[in-house]
This record gives sequence, C-alpha cells and structure tokens, in this order.
Amino acid sequence: RSTLFPYTTLFRSRTGAFIRRLADSLVREGIADRKRLYLLGISNGGMLAYRVACEAPSTFAAYAAILANLPVGVAWKCVGHGSSPMLIINATDDPVIPWEGGELHSIVRRGQVLSTPDTVEFWKRENGCSTDAELKAFPDKDVNDGSTVVARQYSDCTSGAPVVFMTVQGGGHMPPGAQIGQRPALRVMLGPLNQDISAADISWKFFKRFPAQR
Repeated sequence: RSTLFPYTTLFRSRTGAFIRRLADSLVREGIADRKRLYLLGISNGGMLAYRVACEAPSTFAAYAAILANLPVGVAWKCVGHGSSPMLIINATDDPVIPWEGGELHSIVRRGQVLSTPDTVEFWKRENGCSTDAELKAFPDKDVNDGSTVVARQYSDCTSGAPVVFMTVQGGGHMPPGAQIGQRPALRVMLGPLNQDISAADISWKFFKRFPAQR
C-alpha cells in the first residue's frame, strides 16, 4: 500500500521528529508500507513538506509541495541536511503565495518566503542537480481557464534525487484539477483554477517512481 500524508498546519517546533514518529506508528500498525511513504502538502502544508524534507529527509521516499514557497527561516537552517526527490507545482498569479517571494500576509503577518525560482534553485543545490532541464509543455485542454502548464525536470543530480518543477502560468491559489463546483467566490478570492492537469495525479505519478531504499 502507498500512503500520502496531506498536512495543512505548519508546526512551530520539532516538526520532523513529530512526523517521523507518526509515520513509524502507522507502519507498526500495518496501515502504511515503510517503503512507500510519501509526503504531500498544499500551501502551508507544502511549507511543512519542505520543512520535513529538511529535518527528516529519509522518513519519506519523495516529497511534493503544491502552491508553496520555502520559508526563509527553514531555508537557512536546512542547507546540507540531505536530499530527497522533490516535486514543486506553483502558479504565477497566486494571490496567497507570492511567486516573487517576500512577506506572507493575511490578518496577521506569517513570515517571509523565498521566491518560487529561488525555492527551486535551493532544492536543485541540495540535490546536486545540474542546470539542464527536460521541458514539457502540457496541452491547453481548457482554453477558458486562463492558464497553461510547463514542467521542468532536473534529473542530472549527483544525489540521484531529481527535482520536478511545474509552472502554472496564469494560475491562482487552487491545486490544478481541483473540483470546486459552483463556487465563484473561490475563484474571486484565490484566482484562476487550471484544469489542464490534475495535481493529485501528477503527484502520484511522481511518487510511485521512488520506493524507499530500505
């Protein structure tokens, strides 16, 4: 069996240790397969995925962060902590997670994040990836959603852990392929919803390439 862990809360301390204990507990109970543990997060959950990849990289076989940039406070603590396969899906017109990085705002300040390009560069450096990328433009299946998708795969990595970066050009703060029904207010608040790909399907195709070497 394969287990995906979607978390949407960014813990303030000992995050990696907590998630590792949780994963160990699920394995002991027979709920999860130790060789098929993956961590996926969206928005704050994506920041959590980055943090666990830093603090406890070997807990999961691969990681995916959707609509999330790397928090500055995590980045400076993370250098040299290890490498893991990483999938990043970000949107250029996201009103919540700024593509160019900087301060996150809601009712209160939530701290600073790197830009999306800098987040990708960070994981490329951690994984020892070259600058060469395999590019793939996805068909514009929904010409009315105002967005398109291009993927860049960095596979020439000394660690053996690739980085896949998908740009949703013109997309907002909703996972591509999400089914939201008749909720126009969400589109107004969160921006365009891409329907050319499914973030869930893309994540699973990425994950299943990487059983843990245990």
